[in-house]
Amino acid sequence: MVRSFASEADKFQFILTVNVCRRKQLNRHQKRKVVQAYLIRDSEIADNSLAELIGGMSHNSVRAIRLMMISKNEIPRHDKLRGKDGKHRPAKIKRVIANTEKEIVKAVESLHFLPDRSAGRILDVTTATRHAKRERGRLVREALADQQEPTDPTEDIALYHCPFQQLEARAGLHPEGTNLICTDIPYIESFVTSGQVGQLARFAKRLLVPGGVLVTYSGVMFLNQVMKELDAHLDFYWCGPAYWTSEGNIVESRLVANHWKAILIYTKGPWLPRFVWNDLFHFESKEKKWHPWQQPIEEAEKLIEIFSRPGDLCCDPCGGGFTVALACQKLGRRFVGCDIEEECVKLGRVRLQEEAEWGQQWIHPFVIPMVRPLSEEEQGVAV
Repeated sequence: MVRSFASEADKFQFILTVNVCRRKQLNRHQKRKVVQAYLIRDSEIADNSLAELIGGMSHNSVRAIRLMMISKNEIPRHDKLRGKDGKHRPAKIKRVIANTEKEIVKAVESLHFLPDRSAGRILDVTTATRHAKRERGRLVREALADQQEPTDPTEDIALYHCPFQQLEARAGLHPEGTNLICTDIPYIESFVTSGQVGQLARFAKRLLVPGGVLVTYSGVMFLNQVMKELDAHLDFYWCGPAYWTSEGNIVESRLVANHWKAILIYTKGPWLPRFVWNDLFHFESKEKKWHPWQQPIEEAEKLIEIFSRPGDLCCDPCGGGFTVALACQKLGRRFVGCDIEEECVKLGRVRLQEEAEWGQQWIHPFVIPMVRPLSEEEQGVAV
């Protein structure tokens, strides 16, 4: 019997398939050797096609071997790989697994915004939706950053582009003139080990009025180190969890699905609360439009109302999305804050200005609307 092939690649695939069938007892190491030899001969074949030819291997294993060989310059890197039908497609495509019609709709929506780093991976719908939401937020922030930078919305609100160690001089802050420092410090190890938590504690001790309060979020991983640094300069008052019931953050090194973070309350001398307050902070909404680490505005408002009075000066030395600034603007507190990222400061001013303009437009002398009214475009599609 004579068999003809359209190309040398087809002939080589047939030879490989026949030989693999004859040698069904190939172990894992031997199969890896076969993959390496084949990729040297035909590096354009798609990972899933080669995995199917070999049998007993996943496309992820083939991809790992390919990347290893590319790093050693044993084979070239291709932007497109050849599938079983002979067509060349992008080497990395975005894949989302969906099991129901509802999940299919979510999967299609998320594919439009999945970042490039998701290419080449197979994601479940929940993970894909989360990645797409973050990427969409990043794109929104980039678009807003391209707008003309506004100034601070009022004389009582001031945002600075600088590290918090320089904020005192930049803003002209007076010792013992700040009533509340409310912030969300970075949860990364380098922020703790570099001594910045201790510097923040000394910063608070200088600026807070007698009886002033420092409120800060803290991740659980380095919570003991954060508290040790704060204990050296301020008085521990209380702590409470900010928790959520949706998907947890996986801490790989501890094999933990984390569903909470600590809110630490420290004071400079005795502090007397004005009312009984609840130390559980629970808000399911995830707001990441203005910053990847953004906290819910309702949570910030609750903290501001508990630990300050109208007219007090509040400070956020790690501004991020400047949610604390927005809460102060809405609740009649003065605010000064900073961030080391210039884009964050610019977006913070955009956010505060948008909120101020919206409030002036929609607040009636006798009625405060509970929801934002629909725009003309939204009214055209509303049922």
